[in-house]
Amino acid sequence: MRKRSEGVRRLVELERQPEAVAEVHQLDSRLKRATTFQRRITYVTGGDCFIAEYIGQFPAEVTAHGNAVYNTAEYVRSKPEVLADMKCQLKSTGVRPQKLYQNMKDNADSDLQCPRNKKQVTC
Repeated sequence: MRKRSEGVRRLVELERQPEAVAEVHQLDSRLKRATTFQRRITYVTGGDCFIAEYIGQFPAEVTAHGNAVYNTAEYVRSKPEVLADMKCQLKSTGVRPQKLYQNMKDNADSDLQCPRNKKQVTC
């Protein structure tokens, strides 16, 4: 640091800062379908925990995703286990995709345990 003393500029050493300096960071994101709902994550660099805050009211109405033409229900991704099981059955049994879809649909306990539609089985 330059400091003026007795009419002359001199370089003066800065005082050392303490080693325990914490950096606090915040990440904010808003929900696309309702911008009033916000998530804020606060964390300290090098720390092992964080604080998650949800600000606003989560929207009660559910809209279909942008590519939905015929379906108005909320998009729910198929579980990876279901997709892996479907691929394995297609390779090992050699059954047609429509037949496999119907078998999986009939034997499933819930909608989450079977493919979403016939198109998903053929791909």
